[in-house]
Amino acid sequence: MAVWTYPPRMEFGVLGALVVSGGRGDVEIRGAKERTLLSHLIAHVGRTVPVADLVESLWGEEPPRSATKSLQTFVLRVRQALDPERDGSASIIVTDPGGYRLAVPPESVDAHRFARLAALGHDALEQDRHASCVSTLREALDLWRGPAYAGLEHTAFGAAEARRLDELRLGALEDRWRA
Repeated sequence: MAVWTYPPRMEFGVLGALVVSGGRGDVEIRGAKERTLLSHLIAHVGRTVPVADLVESLWGEEPPRSATKSLQTFVLRVRQALDPERDGSASIIVTDPGGYRLAVPPESVDAHRFARLAALGHDALEQDRHASCVSTLREALDLWRGPAYAGLEHTAFGAAEARRLDELRLGALEDRWRA
């Protein structure tokens, strides 16, 4: 089991357009490439995303020759935006062999909280605990602010995650109506 040393508490929202907040308030991620990079890492929170996958998300099937070097620059910019006072200690974006990883607890991502609550609501329905089901699913569905991964439908990861989360959302709505 991996030992996690998390940086200061951050919250990441992808159930709508990307939003990031931390102990010092909202964090602005400037630039489309930086938002795409961070969103891709959020979609795979806690897991290493290979450089090749990130390059494809940022530039498609015909990246420039300097793509890997440019990716390093975008990672640096996102790191600086997320933790401007970083002193070289634990980073929110970790460089792993062959890729990068967003090193935050999965519960700091609204999509993960939604999936967990949707599963709890479904379990409550299966156990005929209808009031608990409705309450839990209301909490889950209230996390949505718009289409999942809004603005990233043109990327493979964004489209796939949006589809997956939309299916979970429909299931949660159906379970709430059944309850």
